[in-house]
Amino acid sequence: WSRTVAGRPFRLHLRRLRGRPMAEEEVVLDINAVAATLPKEQQAQCGVAQVLPSPSGRLLAYSVDGTGDETYEVRLQRLQRGDGGDGGDGGDGDGGGGALETLQGTAGSLAWLDDSTLFYVRHDATHRPSAVWRHTVGSPQGRDVLVFEEQDPLFAVRCWATRDGSLLLIASESKETSEVRYVQRGDARAGTPPRLVRPRAFGHRYPQAG
Repeated sequence: WSRTVAGRPFRLHLRRLRGRPMAEEEVVLDINAVAATLPKEQQAQCGVAQVLPSPSGRLLAYSVDGTGDETYEVRLQRLQRGDGGDGGDGGDGDGGGGALETLQGTAGSLAWLDDSTLFYVRHDATHRPSAVWRHTVGSPQGRDVLVFEEQDPLFAVRCWATRDGSLLLIASESKETSEVRYVQRGDARAGTPPRLVRPRAFGHRYPQAG
């Protein structure tokens, strides 16, 4: 969950061990600390599009932009107590247990299918969120793999995982129409192309999710 704190302009994202209502709160991400890492002229307009723990709860991915143009840097870090213990590499000032890596030039939309596989969206030359990429944690961004690209300039793309973590869903959406594809978790790293749920038809939209 998240909340604001008097005197701080940005939210805190928190969690507590399930089944232990008296357990101490853990700060997953303090957006105020994230803002402080940006250039001074960008700090007041710090925007975080997603705060997304990995399926095990041991890693965190979040997307941050200080320019206002919705081009996000995705930051990956370890969380201190994702396994219920006191593990971690020490705080880095924003609630995590240690910075891992960053991905540049993204559109902010993220999805995990396992702790080593993160999906994200990138813009095209017109700044349209148009393509989903697959990143393997620990590898250079230059080795990331294109999963799906929307060619119609009227449609924007986003991605998310189902609640049980079994599917990656990719939506192509215009103002009037949407279309959804999916990738099964077992196929996510094998290069299997996304499967279409139903061909797009003008005026047919799926409810917002993800």
